[in-house]
Amino acid sequence: MPVTIVAEGGCEHAGSLDEGKRIIDLALEAGADFVKFQLYDVTELVSKRADPAQWEKLAALEMTPHEASLLVAHAPGKVAFSVFDHRSLAVVNELDVPFIKLGSGELSDFPLVRAVAALRKPTVLSTGMHDDQTVWRAEATIAAEDGWLDYHKHLTLMHCVSAYPASGPLDMGRMIRLDAGFKVGYSDHTTTPMAAQMAVALGASMIEAHVTTGKGPDAAMAWRLDVADFGWPSVEDHTQTRFGGYVRCVRAAEEVMRPHRVVGVPEWGGSPLSAKEFDTARSSRKSLAAAHDVLRGDVWTEANLTCMRPGTGIPAGRWDEFIGKRAERDYDAGELLR
Repeated sequence: MPVTIVAEGGCEHAGSLDEGKRIIDLALEAGADFVKFQLYDVTELVSKRADPAQWEKLAALEMTPHEASLLVAHAPGKVAFSVFDHRSLAVVNELDVPFIKLGSGELSDFPLVRAVAALRKPTVLSTGMHDDQTVWRAEATIAAEDGWLDYHKHLTLMHCVSAYPASGPLDMGRMIRLDAGFKVGYSDHTTTPMAAQMAVALGASMIEAHVTTGKGPDAAMAWRLDVADFGWPSVEDHTQTRFGGYVRCVRAAEEVMRPHRVVGVPEWGGSPLSAKEFDTARSSRKSLAAAHDVLRGDVWTEANLTCMRPGTGIPAGRWDEFIGKRAERDYDAGELLR
């Protein structure tokens, strides 16, 4: 299956419905499969008494349930949300979304995890800021949902380093630890495509990256939807924006991970061979050949049998099969056995 690329719009709409729609249009045009925003009720998410600055910041960016429904209607089947509290979960449950995501901060909010599991919808969990034991506890919470026997088919665990931006050691090998019968992915907070490409090589089924038009809180670290990729003169074609370039890098990594198309080669016993290597193999593989003149009836030995290019004769790999046998006809020195 192709890697799913999610453009994380977060709160980059900066409180504007029109900007949210623009983010959707630009991200999809650049190659994203889905666009995701953050939906929360700030009165449930943040204690104003404990952190008034965070409360004020998020209150200014809060999206209403009606605005969320309009974004979904703008691109049916393409818009998803991260939910941060029970009220936002109830809103999203009424919308036609491809999946529900819980961010890293919500991974240990087990009542919320349990509420998401009760909906039995495709679920994405980010795992930043938590150890493996907490990840497995969240997974067990979902598994405990009565009757959801195939939950593992609908759960994606996203490796994530919750720094903005993330750099230096990223523990990409954690994806292997998370791959325990679930789909795994990578929520990318870096500023180059290298980690995402590594994630593809490690088996990621989903890659998520923050995107921006330069107006929201993530503008300094997110991939631009409205600025030309390096080397491209304009943004008239949004596949050539910086996020478009990121998408191309992920797709390039996906392409090199694809298995070869193989063909059976009769002269090599029908053994499978990469179609791309076929012409090279015919000239560079070796065949059995007469080391010097051999007469019919002579016994093939290490003295009169050798291996030589091209690979159009009997494969060199059948050497042991021919040692001790008699030649069925005369061979000149250097002649390939056929």
